[in-house]
Order: sequence, then C-alpha cells, then structure tokens
Amino acid sequence: MLTKLRFDKATSKVYCIDENGNDYAEFDICFNTWAPHTPIRNGVFPISHENDSAMDYDTYQGPAYGKFWVALDRETGKGFHGWDEDTNRSLTSGTYGCIRASNEDGCEICRAIDETLQHQREQNKEFGIEDEPYILVEVVGDVDDSQFILGGGGEQ
Repeated sequence: MLTKLRFDKATSKVYCIDENGNDYAEFDICFNTWAPHTPIRNGVFPISHENDSAMDYDTYQGPAYGKFWVALDRETGKGFHGWDEDTNRSLTSGTYGCIRASNEDGCEICRAIDETLQHQREQNKEFGIEDEPYILVEVVGDVDDSQFILGGGGEQ
C-alpha cells in the first residue's frame, strides 16, 4: 500500500513507496516551468482531502491540468497534474511551477492515494481519531532548478 510519494528532480521520476519504505512503482514526471516562475521547491508536503481543491482525478480539470490535480505546496499553489492531450501541451511543456505527469499515470497514483486515505480513515474511526488522514510527499533532488526554467511566458 502506498504510504509516501517521492518526486525526484534528479531522475524526473515519481516513486511510490510502501509501508516498508520500498519503492514499488515509478513514473516519468517533468518539472519544466515557464519563466519567470520557478519549479516547486524541495520539501515535504501532505496530501489529504481537507477540501475540494486538494485532489481530484478522472475528471477534466482544464487544458493545462488534464484529468487530475493534487495540491502540494499550498503556500504557492503548486501541485501535481497532467495535461489535455488535445492541445499543444506535452509531458515536457512548461507549467507555472507544478510537476507534470501523464494523465494515466497521475490518475493511477491518485487512486492509490485514495485507497491509502480510505484505509487510514477506517483505522482512525476504529480508534476514535477524528483527524483527516494524509500521506507525505517529498520533493527532492540536488540539482540546479534553473535547468527546468523555459524561456518566455508560454502556455501552462
């Protein structure tokens, strides 16, 4: 079961990590960002369903976001999303600082997140805990973020 996600700038991959700390799946991602924006910062972020804008998937989110959205850095509004394949966007198209993946991969990850959160809710209920469950996301990578900044101010 998914317990943590690690988005790695050095490998341009997201790794799904189980309860034993093992990577059990990986997917291609991209950190490309349109100037003057910067890529999401390295750090640890919680994923939960604290409100309607925290996570949504398997529904059209718009041309820049595709079929899924996961809020990560709530201070800057940066997250994890796909793209509308009927536009001129692709995996490597720039964003305003978000992380991009294919719609198929992102929706698969979102389903795994939901499964984990549901399991945590059931455990919390059993023990009388009212806190909203969450999983942690790490954005890592000892790289120069300027490599992800694309010229101009193109479409997200």
